[in-house]
This record gives sequence, structure tokens and C-alpha cells, in this order.
Amino acid sequence: GSDEPGTSACAGVGSIEKGSKSKGLATFRCANKPHQPSFIYASRVGDGVCDCCDGSDELATPGMCENTCLSVAKDALAELERACMQKMELSAQGQETMRRDATKLAEARATLAEHEPELSRLLREKELAEAEEAHAREDRNARIERGEVAAALKLDEFDGAMITQALARLALAQGIGGVDRLHEMLGEVTELSEIV
Repeated sequence: GSDEPGTSACAGVGSIEKGSKSKGLATFRCANKPHQPSFIYASRVGDGVCDCCDGSDELATPGMCENTCLSVAKDALAELERACMQKMELSAQGQETMRRDATKLAEARATLAEHEPELSRLLREKELAEAEEAHAREDRNARIERGEVAAALKLDEFDGAMITQALARLALAQGIGGVDRLHEMLGEVTELSEIV
């Protein structure tokens, strides 16, 4: 079949088109100028249906198929131009977005660099304050364990009722809810303990 390439003259000739799904079947090459060539099954040549836009598959019946390849090529070119324009627009939008993002990033980095010394200072102050607070907490806990607070307040001189009343008055002074009723109850308990 090498003497009749791209025609249906020799049955059983393999496909010429790479990646064709009709591998092993006879094919016919449509030139389709000025559009692009295509391949059809050899069985479709001379069947009375215009499969090639240039009508080359129906040459046995002259004038049956109109050559529409120029129109098809124009449509394909118009579609390609639309796709190219859309790609250019998307590319321009992407470039603009990248420029805006680069500007924002530069501004953010400048702001960070501007505030870096203050941030470092504040972090150092925070660490110092936390260290002082930890030291003060340790000192307070040590004083409580040694009994210095109880001795300074002379808590050992108070009985339970006096401490309870002092706590109730302190809560009352702080405006804690329900303290009035607690104060009355403590007064009743104190009176009962005095009677007993």
C-alpha cells in the first residue's frame, strides 16, 4: 500500500496518523487546505457523505461536496484569537495581582522592620516582668511558709469567729453578692457560740 499513501485504495493499511484510535484500520487523509489535515476511515470514502471539508473523500462525484475548509479555518483562527486574547487578559490580570501583592509584601516587610526595635524592647520588658513576677511569687510563698504573714497580721491572736467576721466584712467592702446574708448568718453563729 506504499504506492497509495493516504487513500482507500489498499484495504488493511495501518493508520498514518500518530495516536489514532483506528490503529490497524485503513484510513484516508483529508488535505483540508488551508485548514489542517485530518484522517477518516477508508470506509467513509465515496459513501455520499462529505466527511472532509475540502470534499476530497467524494471525488468520484464532482461538485457534490463544497469546499468549506476556508470557512472552517477562519472559524478555527477566530477561536484561537479569542483564546489568545483571553490568555493575554488573564496574564495581564495575573501580572497586576503579582505587582499588588509584591507592593503589599514590601510594605509589610518595611512596617515589620520599622517596628522590630520596639517589638524587641517589648519582648525584653515582658521577659523581665515575668521574671520579677516569678521572683515575687516565690518570695511571697516563702514568707507564707515561714509564717511571716500570719505573724504580721497576728492571726494567732484571733479565734475562728473573729476571722470569719473579718472575711465577711472584707467581702462586704468589696461588694461581693450575698455577703449581707452571710454576715447575718455569721452573727447568729457568733451569738450561739457565746451562749454555749
